Amino acid sequence: RSRPKAQRVPLRVLIESVEAREHWTRFFAGSPMRSVMQAAGEGLIEESFGPVAIRMHLVARPDGLDMIAETGRLGPIPIPKFLLPVIKAEERVDVEGRHRLEVDISLPVIGRLVAYRGFLRV
Repeated sequence: RSRPKAQRVPLRVLIESVEAREHWTRFFAGSPMRSVMQAAGEGLIEESFGPVAIRMHLVARPDGLDMIAETGRLGPIPIPKFLLPVIKAEERVDVEGRHRLEVDISLPVIGRLVAYRGFLRV
């Protein structure tokens, strides 16, 4: 089903830890987008969106961290590097100690899938 292109919508993120995995549900104006994150080796994290899994390298910075896409797969089939999503995923801690997320995900040829930014509030 086709959805209208959204410019700015409210976002709510629910993170649940279950058996060494983080279940993320992002609600964009009430519509959920779900993923599961788990450790995938030293300095690596894997995020799965249904059958698609993207393995990212965690890069520590003095003010937070970046996540850089390394590999991906669709079920058991590796995704060629040139078809991997382009991911900008950053977490920063500002001078007030707040955690700021900035995420932008796009696909080659198709373009932006999703982008969001904001502060985590517990």
